[in-house]
Amino acid sequence: MSFYDPTVSRSWTIPKSAFSFNNVMLFLLPATTTLRINIVGQLMAADILVVVLLFTLLARGSITLRQPLLRSILIFYILWVCSMIISDVWNVSPIINLAKGWAMVGLFGVYLIVIFTLADGHRDRLLAAMLGIAVAGILNAFTDNARGAFFDVQWKFGVGNAMTILFAALLMLKGFGRRKAGFLIVLTAPVHLFLGARSVFLRVFLAGALTLFSQRVTSARNRTIAITLFIFILVGGLSLGETIYDQVIRTGVFGEEMLAKHLRQTESGNSILLGGRSESIVSLQAIKDSPILGHGSWAKGPEYRYLYYQLLEAEGFQINWNASYLTRIDTIPSHSILLGTWVENGVLAGLFWAFILYLALRALVAGVLGRRPATSIEFLAIMTLLWDIPFSPFGADRRSTMAVLIAIAAAVIADQHKRISQHGNKT
Repeated sequence: MSFYDPTVSRSWTIPKSAFSFNNVMLFLLPATTTLRINIVGQLMAADILVVVLLFTLLARGSITLRQPLLRSILIFYILWVCSMIISDVWNVSPIINLAKGWAMVGLFGVYLIVIFTLADGHRDRLLAAMLGIAVAGILNAFTDNARGAFFDVQWKFGVGNAMTILFAALLMLKGFGRRKAGFLIVLTAPVHLFLGARSVFLRVFLAGALTLFSQRVTSARNRTIAITLFIFILVGGLSLGETIYDQVIRTGVFGEEMLAKHLRQTESGNSILLGGRSESIVSLQAIKDSPILGHGSWAKGPEYRYLYYQLLEAEGFQINWNASYLTRIDTIPSHSILLGTWVENGVLAGLFWAFILYLALRALVAGVLGRRPATSIEFLAIMTLLWDIPFSPFGADRRSTMAVLIAIAAAVIADQHKRISQHGNKT
């Protein structure tokens, strides 16, 4: 089953190759993140599976680190690991915090190597991994870890993204072309707004729009012009989109609760993207206090927690200063993979995620203007990567899903370079 150039046969047939060992394992790695036990933090069934796969692939001699961009990624990853070790030693991190931090980062490295090896640069194989992310997103809504209603909190934090992946996969399976699929996904995006999932709406809308308007550009000269034009359109479009969104929300069409939240987060002149992100302000202060070495794994800082609650109160939230929750959690607040990693493990750790952000931007351009444009599912993966790095925490399941998203971005970039090289050789 092709990930990026579906046929127009309108057939529901799934080829046997879709159930190869690599595809099945790529599906199971994110899908089994829903099964968890607490051992020095949360251990997922996927963590056990990925370690078994690592040794299996080593025994087969399959791991050669020749996969697209993997070596560059691992160089920055090694810098992160070194920075983490030095940070924890310098800050004399408690053993339990050190163990959780090292286990999380170590397992993330294993996921990167295993997923890149299984995919081996083949974009079609990574569809299986995205389907695994979708299944996990739905199953999480029915586990003990679930919080909130299915069409509320669960939709925002997994189900909405999962439904979009499944819908896009069905369109591909049914044989819809790239532009038709993109158009239909754009039409479904407002559903997420009605359900209060603003970030899901943004990612889905952009994924559909980019799929709809992507172009094959073959000439090097035309590609330079097209990339420059695309950057201007993207920046201008986001600014215009923010203005339109602000005006639409103020009509109250998406409900009083979303209107009140929007007004509260933008009343001080903040942009929609940055409004209400008090954790980021606290993280930046923590980075300023220790920019090079960070504060150590699972770093605690009651003074940063106090600042966080002060900022929330300034935004209009009611804070009960005598409540137990104010002191029950004393880790430094962070709701960003990039900032949170920098806070804990220092600047070299943050540099890893800055590099991944750069790769995601390259993948975005390659997907829009490449010789083989990205599909809606690939664009959704790239947009999720661009969103999660600055705006989402590095939670347990993200050590698996982020590795998948990074592999997709790398495959899109590598495929573009491969086709340019082949075209150059022909000419």
